[in-house]
Amino acid sequence: MGAPETPPAPSDLLALLSGFVQASQMQMATMQEQTAALIAGMEKQAAELADLRQVLAKPSPLSHPTAKPSFDVKEACQYLGIGRTFLSDLMATGQIGYHKPGGKVFFTQRQLDAWRDRYEVAPTKPL
Repeated sequence: MGAPETPPAPSDLLALLSGFVQASQMQMATMQEQTAALIAGMEKQAAELADLRQVLAKPSPLSHPTAKPSFDVKEACQYLGIGRTFLSDLMATGQIGYHKPGGKVFFTQRQLDAWRDRYEVAPTKPL
């Protein structure tokens, strides 16, 4: 059996406790700085996201170059650069799609572009 341990002196306990408190305060300060940096980063990302949402909410001129939902016969001829008779022949032979609600003929841009794109000739020589 050994001699019983003597309890540490109150001043030693106070010094030990003071060291723990100081280390905890330093850790807390570091965590507060990290939290502040994270919040600032998140606020910046939120602002960038809001800007992106505004950009995406606007219609793109690339997705709708004409911004026109439909074309009548005259407008379709102008868009394609062809005459009315030729367009009538294309319709009669089923070479171009069209709509005819209530007897009035109209075309969507997609239909006109689909017909035009069938006649695209690929380049044979590199630029």
